Amino acid sequence: MDPKNASAFNSRGIIKKSKGDLDGAISDFNSAIEINPKLALAYKNRGEAKQVKGDAAGAKADLKRAGELDPQLRDEESSADSSDRGIAKGKEKQSPGSAKTIEDFFNRAIAKKAAGDFDGAIADYDRAIQLDPKEAAIYNNRGLAKQAKGDLDAAIVDFNRAIQLNPKDAAIYNNRGLAKQAKGDLDAAIVDFNRAIQLNPKDAVAYSNRGNTKGDKGDLDGAIADYNRAIRLDSKYAVAYYSRGLAKKQKNDLDGAIADYNRVIELDPKFAKAYCDRGVAKRRKGDLDGAISDYNRTVELDPKYAIGYNNRGNANDEKGDLDGAIADYNRAIELDPKYATAYFNRGNAKNEKGDLGGAIADYNRGIELNPKYADAYNNRGAVKGIKGDVDGAIADYNHAIELNPKNADAYYGRGLVKKHKSDLDGAIADYNRAIELDPTYALAYSNRADVYATKKDYGAAVNDIRRAIEFEPKNGDYYLSLAWYQLFNRKPHEAIAASLKALQLSPNDAVVIKTNLAHGYLFDNQFDKAKTIYLENKDAKLHDDERTFSQAALDDFKEFQDAGITHPDMEKIKVLLTAKTQTP
Repeated sequence: MDPKNASAFNSRGIIKKSKGDLDGAISDFNSAIEINPKLALAYKNRGEAKQVKGDAAGAKADLKRAGELDPQLRDEESSADSSDRGIAKGKEKQSPGSAKTIEDFFNRAIAKKAAGDFDGAIADYDRAIQLDPKEAAIYNNRGLAKQAKGDLDAAIVDFNRAIQLNPKDAAIYNNRGLAKQAKGDLDAAIVDFNRAIQLNPKDAVAYSNRGNTKGDKGDLDGAIADYNRAIRLDSKYAVAYYSRGLAKKQKNDLDGAIADYNRVIELDPKFAKAYCDRGVAKRRKGDLDGAISDYNRTVELDPKYAIGYNNRGNANDEKGDLDGAIADYNRAIELDPKYATAYFNRGNAKNEKGDLGGAIADYNRGIELNPKYADAYNNRGAVKGIKGDVDGAIADYNHAIELNPKNADAYYGRGLVKKHKSDLDGAIADYNRAIELDPTYALAYSNRADVYATKKDYGAAVNDIRRAIEFEPKNGDYYLSLAWYQLFNRKPHEAIAASLKALQLSPNDAVVIKTNLAHGYLFDNQFDKAKTIYLENKDAKLHDDERTFSQAALDDFKEFQDAGITHPDMEKIKVLLTAKTQTP
């Protein structure tokens, strides 16, 4: 099953629900909603499943949300199910051997569908059709019941018949368009929405539905144009503002998205999803506190909304509150034990805390739930690499690349592992591919530079580290590396300049940076400056290293000599560094 196909999860949820697996059904509806927060049927189906489980409050919230997203589903039934779109009055044929009328079967079917008894509803619509095979509304409503059951093809057949009987009913075209959209037949869905709009040019819902479908096709500008039209027709249509906000967020117009979410919240202060998505936009803008505030409101309005806890966990993670993040992911998983993304995110937080075993366990579970989860394979590969499981890491990166050949991170990670295995050419090939996919990938340039330096190609190393600096000009480590490569490139003056810049950007690494600076002055024939730095830092400890400055400098001299780089004053410096420090 396509892990990005909301309709597939919705349909599978319907099947699970029909088999009595309500928890499994709700999990699938959750996944459908996470992938496509505008899929009204998924909210409706989840609400009906909650209703059967006895979660009246949760059912009410979901059914209300379904009606907000698609007014045809309002009050737990579509507009075609409502009395004003019922069968015509006066059609009171009695079924053979009973006192029941067409309206009795019709109305009982509506009640059964609302209770989640789709088969019972369909059976009653069947009897109504036997009594009056030319009533479009019955075919339409039976189509809606089949659609709710996940039988989209049969639903479309019923909508086709309804349209034959009543070709000027815009709502039926709209319903058929929704079924086609759910099937992934987006172009055909748009044709139906076009016809619905042609028949009823003031139908804001049809414009909104067409906008959703254009968004699914990647035509965000076209989608926004349709949402604009829907809003002009109904300035209080909260769902249209919400959908437009989602499209703007996809276009990275975060301020525009936030403005639309603000309007949604003005119109409906209890629209939990609007707070959640506004939180996402704020997080992307770097406003983590604002995002967390919105996520807090989301879970306050809907305490069982797993996505809200997951998103708050992401914001807490970015703030460095790993324990808070893990607590949120735990809650999301408690609410939805099949929420693969929450396991993945919790794995990331555990990795950051150094709990590598816990991270791998969470990635394993994410992959069990979603075997096509490329990012989970990628991150599990990274952790395996840290643990020294080189072959396991490469296997995971291979799988990540197989699932997503455009995943630059997977090529980068595999390059790191290949370098660790001394497969330098293989590492360079992977870094090359990562850079092809993302020409601004500073770390890929930096690590490729390191491999070139290992291969003694210092000119290529200098070029790559300069590219890394171009994309991350405030990274002191890159200037430290540049200074080192320039020393081997026999350009001490450039090494001095890079070291001075590194000192400015990374003062905490001053001791190791000063080794390069001292070497630069030595090779640039500025002996007194070099001597001063060597002596002043002689006994200093390197940051994150057990060695002293003197030990590091002497190790460097050996590398220089192995590379054929020497200086007449190098022996004098060695004597100074190895002499015992006089105590006063």
